[in-house]
Amino acid sequence: MREALRVLSATGMIELRPGKGAYVVSNKKNSIISIQNWFTEKHAELDELIEVRMAIEPLALKLAIRRASNEEIQQIIAIHDAFTDAVKTYDNIELATLDESFHNAIVEASGNRLLIKIGRLISDPMMEFRLRSFGVKKNIDHATEPHGEIAKSMLNRDEIQGSLAMIKHLDIAREDMNLVVNSSKE
Repeated sequence: MREALRVLSATGMIELRPGKGAYVVSNKKNSIISIQNWFTEKHAELDELIEVRMAIEPLALKLAIRRASNEEIQQIIAIHDAFTDAVKTYDNIELATLDESFHNAIVEASGNRLLIKIGRLISDPMMEFRLRSFGVKKNIDHATEPHGEIAKSMLNRDEIQGSLAMIKHLDIAREDMNLVVNSSKE
């Protein structure tokens, strides 16, 4: 229940008021204009989040490739498969949740306690980014192939391929964010 409220709060559909409860704010789907406005408003903060992800996620993936058990790798593959299936429905809430699970599972599989703490610290602000980003269909398509490359690198235990795939994935996420921001200025 807590996770569902967190997701709904991140989408802007409810407002969580400490000690009072959850209140419906809007029942409208994100329009492209509201997505553009949100990305424009949050651009500097999101750019910093991506910079931090660029520092920790390639390292987390390298460590996960070295240290992950076969079961952990299979769990990450299963999350990727579920993400690929969810692409067909374009449900941005499900996609954002699966994307978060995919990246968190990689960080957890690194076995590095500090990376795990940092990953958890940026997880909440990233959820809103994911929800809004997956409100744009091409951003969904842009995440699918890199996730597949990352999963493949884990199966092959290929640290170099994994690092390159993660960097490419995060570069694409940054480009998608910048395209949304720049299109709102036109």
